[in-house]
Amino acid sequence: DMGPNTEKIGIYSFQGTQISELIFSPKLKSIGEYAFNNAELTSVVLPDSVESIGRYVFYNSTITGQIRL
Repeated sequence: DMGPNTEKIGIYSFQGTQISELIFSPKLKSIGEYAFNNAELTSVVLPDSVESIGRYVFYNSTITGQIRL
């Protein structure tokens, strides 16, 4: 999981990764473009603190479980 004070996920940060569980920081404010491009994810649950999501964040990704924005 990412640190409790992480406020930003940069562009292409998790491109092409396989992630079964990703625990977002409760202070997360922004997710950069293509951050999860071509990733395999089990579920995505974004915290209420997120203010901006870049273009194509989940482009060409596979998400097999829940998505909660």
